[in-house]
Amino acid sequence: CALNVYNPVRKIDISGRSPKPNLMSGCFPEFNVDYYGNDITIISYTVNKWQECARECQNNVKCKFWTWIKKDDVNSDRPCFLKTSDSGRILKKQAGREYISASVICA
Repeated sequence: CALNVYNPVRKIDISGRSPKPNLMSGCFPEFNVDYYGNDITIISYTVNKWQECARECQNNVKCKFWTWIKKDDVNSDRPCFLKTSDSGRILKKQAGREYISASVICA
């Protein structure tokens, strides 16, 4: 009998890509994952990197998780959603978009 333990800091990258962890924090962003719902706010529609979204989360005392959406069209928006929870965690693969999500410690 195996026991699966949920660890919100070290999640498996379900995209098949190797995440680039922040070794100082133990951070592993999740690719093709959206933490649906539980939004505090949308920081900006022009956040250029997931690392910027992570820093925005760290600067908001209510933020515990975040989701950033990169779109292939360079003229499109790139929103950063700050969240209170990852309870809406879902796989999200859409053509032309990349969803990246993680916890507040990932910056």
